[in-house]
Amino acid sequence: MKRIAIVRSGTAGNAALADIGAPIVLNSSCERLLLEVANATTALTDFGVQIQPHADASEHDKYTGTDWNPANAVMGPNEWSGKGATATYVNTLPAGESCLLDLDITGAYAVTFQAKDGAGTATVTIRGHAVGET
Repeated sequence: MKRIAIVRSGTAGNAALADIGAPIVLNSSCERLLLEVANATTALTDFGVQIQPHADASEHDKYTGTDWNPANAVMGPNEWSGKGATATYVNTLPAGESCLLDLDITGAYAVTFQAKDGAGTATVTIRGHAVGET
């Protein structure tokens, strides 16, 4: 089983989503992301995951905004879990809390994480692994 370690940290955007670290090149060899997203300072107002389908492609939104609500068709009910005083969705993660994400990224060449908080001050840390069979 292939496993790629992921560690990214950065500051959330103000009015728009900002990249949290550089893109992670997976070379289309991974199917899942298992991540802990931690927010140290200011509550988030959105969190995004973008994928790049091949080396020459642009990045495209995979998950963002209300996609994180398991009631929507985009996310399954077992793809995230909250941790802390309020088990909320990652896109509205309160300060000082974290959550676990288990996401399908089958075939993605690269993945980029993004966040915003309305003030541009939240420190977001993402740790985990991308895993695949190859």
